[in-house]
Amino acid sequence: MIFAPEVFEVDDYGFASAQGGGEVPAELADKARTAAANCPELAIVISEG
Repeated sequence: MIFAPEVFEVDDYGFASAQGGGEVPAELADKARTAAANCPELAIVISEG
């Protein structure tokens, strides 16, 4: 399951990366936080500020 497909894109190997250089639009911030909380590898880090 891919959380926040508007924020992340997945390559042919199943690796996800942030779209748009990592900047998340404010209206998608909650979806990005949900994806980070559900990442089994803890690979998603959200920095605010």
